[in-house]
Amino acid sequence: MRDAPARVLLVGAGVTSSIVARLLHGAAPQLEVHVWEKARGVGGRMSVARSDATGGRADMGAQYVTEVDGVAGAHRALYAELERAGVLLPMRASISGTRGADGGGQNWVAPAGLNAVAKALLRASGARVSLGRGVAAVERVVVARADGATAAKWRVSRVPRAARAPPAADADAADDAEDDIFDAVVLTMPVPQVLELGGAVADGLRERPDLLDRLRAVEYSARYALALFWAREDDAARSFVDRLPWDCRYVPKEEESAIVFVSRCAHKRRAATNDGGDANARDTAVEPPSFVVHSSVPFALAKLRDGADTAVVGTELLERVRALLPGLPPPADSRTQLWRFSQVRVPIHAERAAHALSADGEPPLLIAGDAFSAHGSRFDGCYESARDAAEQLLAQLGLDAARPGAPPSAL
Repeated sequence: MRDAPARVLLVGAGVTSSIVARLLHGAAPQLEVHVWEKARGVGGRMSVARSDATGGRADMGAQYVTEVDGVAGAHRALYAELERAGVLLPMRASISGTRGADGGGQNWVAPAGLNAVAKALLRASGARVSLGRGVAAVERVVVARADGATAAKWRVSRVPRAARAPPAADADAADDAEDDIFDAVVLTMPVPQVLELGGAVADGLRERPDLLDRLRAVEYSARYALALFWAREDDAARSFVDRLPWDCRYVPKEEESAIVFVSRCAHKRRAATNDGGDANARDTAVEPPSFVVHSSVPFALAKLRDGADTAVVGTELLERVRALLPGLPPPADSRTQLWRFSQVRVPIHAERAAHALSADGEPPLLIAGDAFSAHGSRFDGCYESARDAAEQLLAQLGLDAARPGAPPSAL
């Protein structure tokens, strides 16, 4: 018997980890689940930028969630639960143009911003989240148990302090140790970041050359995101944004090669809470105007090859969007973000949506994420991989009688 609840570490605080945490809490609430995230906030590629100057918000990564057509069972139950909690609502905003990666099902939007999905799932899971905490390596260690026996565990080392970004204001100041010991580890960061890890991760992949080759073949798109913010009292900006005939628009490359998507972000979210009629007619003063621009992948790759400064790229995108939308007023504030691993272009095709790197009898060490699902970087792809990771983890911890689909606590 264990002398304490098993300690599980999830690396990354994006959608996959947040769903794993949620499923583990529902199936085995006795587990002590920790989440390490190297960024200053949760959500991963569902991050939200906030402007201190205007109070505006903008979805910087995913703009809305598209349900894969035909999804049923546990997937549908999670969508329903998020909808009951008001975290996701059916999208009523208008979309102009099409995209090749559409899942074909219902579109969902998050009124509070899409990072609210990860926040809600992690909060309901009871997981202990540490921000500004990246992982450098995972090493196998043998530790003494309270009963005098020994047990194999994982020592996870933190990225050295000098290489870390400053922690967020709400980070846990007491959680500042460089290393920690865990009974199980699940890595959910993008595959190239997994391949950079040493220790047991590198050892496990060397022993699985076929998996290593498939991981090396995974491809991601890259793109820049530009968020524009205007003050609440800027009547000219509000009038301009209100008059646009769409909430989201996919831009043909023949019209603008550097920009693939634009969205009046505040309107997109507000339309979901509108009871009907014109989405602009209901309390337009709730949130200051905000606008999001996504670059095309070829544009981003060219800038990366040239070593372009992100701020300079943001200035160029602003000039291009103002040419695309003549009369767009100058913003009061802006944010530019590079998504080096934006979406999975070439995933791993395998029977499992999560993979074990540890040998039989060793403590669980798994890799999971959107690259391991045929659904790719959709919410359903993350769910599929998270569920597989949770099932394997519970089985390896001797908790296979518990099922990840068990109803967890309410959001």
